[in-house]
Amino acid sequence: MVAFVCLVPLKGAIDIVAAKLTPLERMAVGLEFGDARKVVNEFLAAGYPPAINSIAKLYQTYLEQTRITNDLSKPQAERDAASEKLGRLQPYLREVIEITNTEFLRLKFDSMLRMTIRTLPFVGAALFGFLVFSHKDDATEKALTKPQLLQLPWSADIESQLKKAGMQASCYLKEAPHFLQVSEKSGLRAGVLVIPHDLSDQCPAVRVIVTNSNGVYLSD
Repeated sequence: MVAFVCLVPLKGAIDIVAAKLTPLERMAVGLEFGDARKVVNEFLAAGYPPAINSIAKLYQTYLEQTRITNDLSKPQAERDAASEKLGRLQPYLREVIEITNTEFLRLKFDSMLRMTIRTLPFVGAALFGFLVFSHKDDATEKALTKPQLLQLPWSADIESQLKKAGMQASCYLKEAPHFLQVSEKSGLRAGVLVIPHDLSDQCPAVRVIVTNSNGVYLSD
């Protein structure tokens, strides 16, 4: 669902990046250019000659003069006049095509921006839910289905913690004890049993926590 919501503004962005220069005919009659055409027509009405002061008028004038220029049945003088008029229309045609395309893309960008703003709360809520769900058990110690031995280098820190737990030095100095992980916790290897080689009442197992950096401290 989140992926689908994200695809909507992404599709709009792709449409903008991949947009091609559109011919005047499509700008004059295409439904997708309706909003852009309205804005551009207001601009043309204020600064263009009345005969071509809208995209539709400019397009019709262009078609008419092109038809006359190419009509061999017309007098040469009329065809020459139409061809000359086409030449004068060229700057207007280029400008209208450019500003209409620009306005069309601007409206697309605005639409994409609005869509992105509308979808952000859904995406944010989905990500928040995912983070809460994925970390809800972080503080909970979970027993391992299969306990596993840990290979830890012996250190003064380990020896210090075992002394604090009341384990006699004779239980670990002769031969290093085994470290058996029986549970885990996010960011920690919790529930590690330190089992002396000669396990007995005088050398009982001690529960410690071993961090991911192999730091050892007593379990609460």
